[in-house]
Amino acid sequence: MIRNFFIWWFGQLAEVLPQRLRQVAFSAADALVVAPIGTLARGVEAVTVYLRRNRKEMTVGEFPLGAAGLAELPSAVGKATVLRLGEADVLGKTITLPLAAERELDQALAFEMDRETPFSADELYWNHRIVATDRQSGRLSVRLALVSKANLDPLLAALARLGVRPRRVEIADGPDQGFYLPLNGDGSRTVALASHRALRRPSSCRDNHSIRTPGADPRVP
Repeated sequence: MIRNFFIWWFGQLAEVLPQRLRQVAFSAADALVVAPIGTLARGVEAVTVYLRRNRKEMTVGEFPLGAAGLAELPSAVGKATVLRLGEADVLGKTITLPLAAERELDQALAFEMDRETPFSADELYWNHRIVATDRQSGRLSVRLALVSKANLDPLLAALARLGVRPRRVEIADGPDQGFYLPLNGDGSRTVALASHRALRRPSSCRDNHSIRTPGADPRVP
């Protein structure tokens, strides 16, 4: 019980660390790592499982998502469980916002996702990191990483039937390698965004660019 408490507590502390320190903390923590075989959009029928211990990973094996296959998954008791996705499953874009948006950044980004993607914020698992702050020009550069719930939820449901509930998604490759998306049990953000459609869109947030989807020209930043 004490061991599980400290695993939970250090996980909570990691959430308030700067992004680079969070990446180091997460990559160093012991965990059961689950990676889908194939892309989410085409449906996942099996996963590869790794055991991360002392910064090293050992391949446990491949497991089909049928009931019999999932029953053979190793126990995640006492270990954090993370889901590892490749670049092909993640939407990514660096956008520029007015510096004033930093005070309510989650809300501003939720408006942008409604406007620039086919999804609303509550239809996505998502996270962001600030990549540059230009106080002279009053601009903020923010990197977004997003995964459609429609694509990811079937896999999460299959894992949940065994009691395996990843706390976060880790991105394995591409420009967002090492970045993570919080799942928070049900995949929602920690901030409340349910009513954001009823709010007036800030006019200062209307000059951003569309978000790149998987399969788009990789030369687009």
